[in-house]
Amino acid sequence: MKKIMTILCVFVNIFMSYSQNDSYNITYKGSASADINGQSDIATVIVPSGCKVTYPTTINVFHPKNDVTVGANSQYINNYSVNCTNSNFNRTELTDYWGNEYTEYKQFQGTDITRDFFLTQYYTATTSINLIAGFTSGSSFNPLCDIPADLLADYAQPTIAIQSDDPQIKSLALSLTRACTTMDDAVKLIAEWVVGNISYANSTNNNKDQNASQVFGRKPKTGNCTGYTNLICALLRSVGIPARFVSGVNIAYPYIIPYANGGSVSLGAGVSDAHAVYEVYYPNGGWRMADAQMSLNFCSTHFVAHRFGPDNIDALSEVSVSYDVTGTVPSIRTKSMCGEITSFDNNYLFDDCTKFKSPLPKILLLSEFPGFATGIWDAVTIMNPPPNKISPYPPHQNIPPNTTLITACSPASFYAEFSTGSTPATQSDSYDWSIELYHGSTTYVYAQESINIVYNMYNASQWVPTLGVLPSYDWALDPNGNIYGKVKVTVHISDGDTKTDEWTIAVNPNQIISNITYSTNTT
Repeated sequence: MKKIMTILCVFVNIFMSYSQNDSYNITYKGSASADINGQSDIATVIVPSGCKVTYPTTINVFHPKNDVTVGANSQYINNYSVNCTNSNFNRTELTDYWGNEYTEYKQFQGTDITRDFFLTQYYTATTSINLIAGFTSGSSFNPLCDIPADLLADYAQPTIAIQSDDPQIKSLALSLTRACTTMDDAVKLIAEWVVGNISYANSTNNNKDQNASQVFGRKPKTGNCTGYTNLICALLRSVGIPARFVSGVNIAYPYIIPYANGGSVSLGAGVSDAHAVYEVYYPNGGWRMADAQMSLNFCSTHFVAHRFGPDNIDALSEVSVSYDVTGTVPSIRTKSMCGEITSFDNNYLFDDCTKFKSPLPKILLLSEFPGFATGIWDAVTIMNPPPNKISPYPPHQNIPPNTTLITACSPASFYAEFSTGSTPATQSDSYDWSIELYHGSTTYVYAQESINIVYNMYNASQWVPTLGVLPSYDWALDPNGNIYGKVKVTVHISDGDTKTDEWTIAVNPNQIISNITYSTNTT
C-alpha cells in the first residue's frame, strides 16, 4: 500500500502602507469582548521607625463599575474584593454623589499604626463592544435646547483642571465647529483636532502639569492620557457639549486590525496601568465612551472603567494620612495597576478610511460608523471544489455527502476561504494544513505543515514538500474499499485566537496520488 503525495500551498496577501504624513479616520463596525483578571495595588503606606499613623487616617478605594452599559461599551464585574493588611480600620461600602461605588477604610479612633500596610484590589471583568448597529446621534448642533439642565450644570461647566472658559480653548472650539449643523460633526472635528495635534508625553510632575490649559499652551503640545482627556473635555464643554472624565485601568494585550484599503495597525501594546478616557452626552444617544488618544464613540475592551466625574479624577483611590512623628514622616507609594486578559474575541469590522488634517505623521482616529462593513475574518471554510469551478469528481453512490474521492489523474484542490460578510479579508500569523487518515479508533497524520505568513506587497510563499511512503495499517475503509480521512486547516490569528475547518476525503488505496493542491484565497 504505497502512496506518494505532492502538496502545493500558495498564499497571496496584499499589504499597502499609507504615506508618512497621512492622517486617517478608520471607521469600524463589528464587536469584540475580553475576559480580564484584574489586580490593583491601591496604596502602600510606609511607616518609618519613630512614626505612628493616627486617627482619622482614611483611604477610599473606588470599585470597577459593574453591570453598566455606556453606548457601545458594556462591563460586568465578578469576584470583586479589596483587602487591607492592617486591622485598625473600620470598613464601609459607600456611593459618592456621581454614582461611583467605593470602600472607605477609616482608622478606629484611639488606635495607632506603627508598621507598614497596604491595600490591594482584585476582580474579574468581562468587557464587550457592540458596533453592529453603528451610531449617529441625529442631534442638531444646538445642545443647550436639548440637554437636561442638570447635565449642563454638572458636565458643561469649567472646573479646576478642565478650563473650558480659557479664551484660547474656547476660540479654537468655536472655529472648529462654526460650520457644523449636527452634534456628530462637532464632536468628530474636535476629536480629530486633539488626536492630530497632541503628542503623547509622560507627566513630569505627578499629573499636576496635565490640566487643559497647560496641555494646550505647551509648545509643542504634549500630554499623557489625563492631559488628552482634560483638553478634549474642555473643548467640548466650551461649545456647550457635556463631557465627563472617566478613570480606570487599561490592560496591555496587542492585536492587529487591517485597514480597509490595505495595510494594518497594531493596537493594545504597552503596559497595564491606570488610564483616562472621556464620555460625551448626545441628546438622543446618551453617553458614549471614547479615548481621546485614538477613538470616537467607543473605547477598547482592554479598558476597565472605575470612576467618572466632572473634573480630573485620575486617582482610583484617595489616601489621607494623619500621623505623629519624631523622625521620618510616612510615605505613600504610588499605585500599580495590573492585570491580564485571559481571552479576547476579536470580531471588529472595518468600513473605510477618510483623511483628516494633522501636522503629526501616521495619526489614526478609530470611529464607529453605520455603513456597510467588510473586514477581519471570523470564519474559515474549506471550499471543495474551488469557487467558480466545476467538480472533476464523478458522483459515486458509496461516497458520503461532502466527501471528496481522491483518485489517480484527478487532482484535488482545497481552498480555505477566510471570511466575514461578503468580502474576505485576512489578518493572521500562520496557518496549518494537515492530511489525517483513519485507522481503527485512532488517526494517522500523513502530512502536516505550518506556514508563517509574511505581509508584503504581492508576496507569495509556497509549500512544496515531497512525502514518503504511506505505511500499511488496518485502515478504516468505506464500502468501496477507500481509506477514510480528512483535510484540515487551522489559522492562527494575531490576537491569539484560532479558526479551524475540515473536509472529509476518501483515498483509493490502489492508486498513486499526485498534484494535490491546497491554497488560501487571495485577498
